[in-house]
Amino acid sequence: MNTSRIVYTSKETKGPGILSKKAPKIAGVSVLFILLVSSLFYLARLPNWQVANFSFSGLKTLDQNMLQKKVMKILEGNYALIIPKRSFFFVNSDKLSKAVLNDFPNIQSVSVTKKFPDSVKIAVEERELWGIFCAKAVKKDVAAQCVYVDKTGFAYEQAPDSAGFLITRINTEGFSPEVPSQILEPPLTERMLFLAEELRKNLGLEVIGYELSKKVPREIWVVTSEGFKIYFNKDDDWVNAFRVLKTVLDEEIKDKRPQLDYIDLRFGNKVFYKLLP
Repeated sequence: MNTSRIVYTSKETKGPGILSKKAPKIAGVSVLFILLVSSLFYLARLPNWQVANFSFSGLKTLDQNMLQKKVMKILEGNYALIIPKRSFFFVNSDKLSKAVLNDFPNIQSVSVTKKFPDSVKIAVEERELWGIFCAKAVKKDVAAQCVYVDKTGFAYEQAPDSAGFLITRINTEGFSPEVPSQILEPPLTERMLFLAEELRKNLGLEVIGYELSKKVPREIWVVTSEGFKIYFNKDDDWVNAFRVLKTVLDEEIKDKRPQLDYIDLRFGNKVFYKLLP
């Protein structure tokens, strides 16, 4: 009689010998990692590789000592209580630039360049003063609040409420200007600069100020050095308005310009003006 048998084979098991063979490799990698990290920490803390020399360029109105103190303040302390922020390898140029811009609104742009092993060069471009933006207070006995603005319409510093021909003055009402802030949109300031340039070039008129109103936001009033104002619509064809203005000044008003109070160019070819007695 034939008999059959079922034979069970035992699975091969990993004995402690295999793990013991891998242990030295794991330990070796761990030691190398620790040595590498320790070396990085050591190098990061070397005194000769700490940023200690600062150079600045592009400064016009800013005080260099004040700016340097601020930069050094930004680089004080450590990362994770171990790595000095002034370590050459850990000084982040972009973050340093943003910090400087945040603390100095009158700086328009910053470029930070590192030079091994311990130097940082900071090149700044200061904002160029264009005018004084003043918001009239609601109460008559309260002074207007004024700020300095550049040609992009950015308010970067508080200003005194002063008048004169040396600095363009932009008047408005109804709110308190903040510093820093984008108080005028760049397209509007570009239009205002265009107005001043074309009036000077084509008509010999010097613009000393502008008046803007929230009640009539589509209008812009120009104040000339001769004392009279010109009313424009912001979105009109100003080239045609200049031609009409020149015709009125040359052929109608003529020698009565000292008596002129305003010229209204908001209605196309229809022009209105007022002469003072």
